[in-house]
Amino acid sequence: MVLAEGAGGLAVPLTEDLLTIDFARENGWDSILVTSGKLGSLNHTILSMEALKQRGMNLCGTVYNYCASADPLIDEDSPRMICRYLVRFGYKPVLVKVPKVDMEHLPEIDFSPIFGV
Repeated sequence: MVLAEGAGGLAVPLTEDLLTIDFARENGWDSILVTSGKLGSLNHTILSMEALKQRGMNLCGTVYNYCASADPLIDEDSPRMICRYLVRFGYKPVLVKVPKVDMEHLPEIDFSPIFGV
């Protein structure tokens, strides 16, 4: 298995005429969205789901990163909303939460729901 990161988002131009999302589509790659509870992240995540769906691309799941600067209520509710929109766009509601990382006690995170292993 090989992971390729499209840093910056799906609509980042790779060339004058090619977006990251279109490069991924041309290569037949599945997608994983990474998001958080920061302001604007829910908007970006839902727009990304919509763009993937419009192009007929597979979304394997979403990784939700803990963000210390996020509003606690938004941070708590965003995963629920993400799952709701995954279903709305016809994707399985697969979401893996990444908690706050303490370098002395690294968490074990189960990514098998995304990778199907």
